[in-house]
Amino acid sequence: MNASLWNKLFSSEVTMGENWRWLATAYVLVFAITYAVLFPGVLQYVAYLGPGLGDDWSFAPFLSVFDGIQQYAQGNWLHPALWGFVLLWIMYVLFTGAIIWIGYALYPQTMGKPFPVDVMFTYFGLTIISTLGIGVVLGLFGLIASLLGFTFMEGVEAYGKILGRIREWVNVQVPTIVDMPVWLAFLAINMIGGFFHYWFHRLAHESRFLWLLFHRTHHMTPELTQSSAQAVFTPFPLFFLAGIPYVLIFSVIGKLITSESIIAYLIIYKLFSTFANMWSHTGACYQWAQRQWIIRVLSTITSEGVYHYLHHSAEPQHNQPRGNLINIGGGLFFFWDRVFGTYVPVSEYRPRVGLQEIPPEEVSTNPLRLALSGSAQLIYELKHNPLRDWFWILFGATDYVPHHSKEYVRRDPLITPG
Repeated sequence: MNASLWNKLFSSEVTMGENWRWLATAYVLVFAITYAVLFPGVLQYVAYLGPGLGDDWSFAPFLSVFDGIQQYAQGNWLHPALWGFVLLWIMYVLFTGAIIWIGYALYPQTMGKPFPVDVMFTYFGLTIISTLGIGVVLGLFGLIASLLGFTFMEGVEAYGKILGRIREWVNVQVPTIVDMPVWLAFLAINMIGGFFHYWFHRLAHESRFLWLLFHRTHHMTPELTQSSAQAVFTPFPLFFLAGIPYVLIFSVIGKLITSESIIAYLIIYKLFSTFANMWSHTGACYQWAQRQWIIRVLSTITSEGVYHYLHHSAEPQHNQPRGNLINIGGGLFFFWDRVFGTYVPVSEYRPRVGLQEIPPEEVSTNPLRLALSGSAQLIYELKHNPLRDWFWILFGATDYVPHHSKEYVRRDPLITPG
């Protein structure tokens, strides 16, 4: 690519104004419908059930639960288990779509301004770029396979087959030491898995490598709605680096304590937990939601919801030198936050969200720059600092600042000279 064209793509800003409001509104409407309908299937498994527990990017696991309940009900559509599951799914779809739309529609009333159009499309673009990263990695696998004498598609499919082989190995080689009832195994796996989630999430705030490359994009948006929120961990290239150990750890944990699948319990729990979790990234509804006792209770049970909104706070009282380390989540009832001292009760005051160290008006609206900002910063630091600093640049804490650095998240990148 021509250097001047690349520089233009990397340095230009999204400047879509109110004349594009119709397109932003249409996008939110489409997003609300698509997210609500697809989440139980292609959107939820790897990211939300946990690697090793649900890696099928289709509706097959969801439909298998429905089939299992149907068999249990022996085809009787009036059976409480069957109509209860169907009713839960319908309520989930309607609730999810409604909250996404309401979070956008009420923005002018509660925030004193319409949701900024340029911010909406900046973070939509960032989502697209981050997701395309998965295709880039798989394409590289295909290219390497072609060079080694295999077909391109064999390379693309290799990663998924490796994960499948790991699960098969665990099923055959790992014994079930304590065969718990399925419901008890579900609770145990949720809490044990929550421990790993807590510490990986916490390290993503405390390790500058994980923060810059994987997690910072989730905290970038200064105007938080579900339609502008980013993936918790940027897919590229996290799924490649973390997928294999995650699948191994979670599969082993599950096999050690139960010989049965807990996927039905997980799917039902995830449908139920949505009634709390949809408030996690809905700023326009925060003050109303935190006053509702039922929402606070559900948020406490799931370790998400209105409490998680504080985790996005950019206010000094919610941040430390290593970032926002409150209400990190994992497990039930904020158990691990309470154990490790990071639990904070919900606040009546709605905090400003985004990056603490960068004022909202200084954050770039260029999705390409935001997507590559962490990589660009690390490359700049490695290039302009002596070799003795490289270890701390890559593996130091997030409060470490090398002698020479460049912050690409800003519209005008801030250079820190030595």
